[in-house]
Amino acid sequence: MASRRNSPKLLLADDDDSSLRAFAIFFELEGFDVRIAHDGREAVELCEHWHPDLALLDIDMPYVNGYEVARRMRADTRAPPPLLIAVTGRGDSPSERDASLTAGFDYHVSKPARLSRLLELANRHLFKISH
Repeated sequence: MASRRNSPKLLLADDDDSSLRAFAIFFELEGFDVRIAHDGREAVELCEHWHPDLALLDIDMPYVNGYEVARRMRADTRAPPPLLIAVTGRGDSPSERDASLTAGFDYHVSKPARLSRLLELANRHLFKISH
């Protein structure tokens, strides 16, 4: 595995602990430096001092929802903009996708999310692969 210093930094934020653990294990095995947040407030606090390269955010989290976390991350100009992926149980309707994009997300992925798809999106961003 790559050195943590050179590993892409990934924030996982979800109030579902089993999802967090599964995603964290998968992405750590893929070489990511993973930090987790159990709610939106934790995610915002973590981003204030640790600027991730990408973030997988649930929308419906306690205290601060994923939309607001995304807006705050986009407003922070101290670091390059991260890739933001909404991973949500809200569905895949055009209005849900539009709400995610308006909040600053790059992608909207419905649960249950395929880990291979999330890794593909992450790698596309990290290595600037266009499709």
